[in-house]
Amino acid sequence: MAGRGLDDEKLGMLGTWAEGLRRDQRAEVAAAGRAIELLIDEVERLNVLLWAGPLDAVPTGLEPDVTAPLQRSLRQRVRASIRTAP
Repeated sequence: MAGRGLDDEKLGMLGTWAEGLRRDQRAEVAAAGRAIELLIDEVERLNVLLWAGPLDAVPTGLEPDVTAPLQRSLRQRVRASIRTAP
């Protein structure tokens, strides 16, 4: 199974786990569930982008100045979710 990526079945399993964690009484556990949900959403969004465009349009070597804002954005969204989790 290792190295085969996240298929629909695996994403569904992660979603089930995330939902269970999100319903936990402990704030840290609930925040972890929400963070997993955000990551699932991001994987699905990137999947759509990848398969919607032609393969030759996918950049092969992104420069650090291009990837850094993306990493910061994802990191900020996860942190904000953790802070606002019930």
